[in-house]
Amino acid sequence: MKNFFLLTLFGCFLTASCKSAEATGHLIEVPAASQLIEKNQALRILDVRTAEEYKEGHLEGAVLVPVQEKAFVEEVKKSIKPDEPVLVYCRSGGRSAKAVAALQGQGFTNVTNVTGGI
Repeated sequence: MKNFFLLTLFGCFLTASCKSAEATGHLIEVPAASQLIEKNQALRILDVRTAEEYKEGHLEGAVLVPVQEKAFVEEVKKSIKPDEPVLVYCRSGGRSAKAVAALQGQGFTNVTNVTGGI
C-alpha cells in the first residue's frame, strides 16, 4: 500500500503545478520525499487535506489535520512536537505551503513541504 501511494505521489507530481513558491522552510520533491520517508523513522507525516480527501487515500502513518481548521496549529501540536521533523503534504502543494508557514510561525523548527503535492 505504501508503494502505491509513493507511486501516486510521483505520478501526480509530474502533472501537478508547483504552488510552493509562497512556502517558507524546506522544500522537497516527491522522489526525494519518498527516500526521506524510507530513511527517517522519526519523520512525522502531516496530511493537511480535507477528511474526505484523506479517506480516498493517504500516506501510511500520516496524521490528518486539515489546514482549514480554525485551530490548525493547536491541533497539530496534539500529535506532533515542534522539534520533530515533519513532512507536510496536500493535493497540489498550496495548502501545505500555507501549513508550513503557519507551523513555522508557531515555533516548528524542522518542517518540509512536498512540492506539487500528491
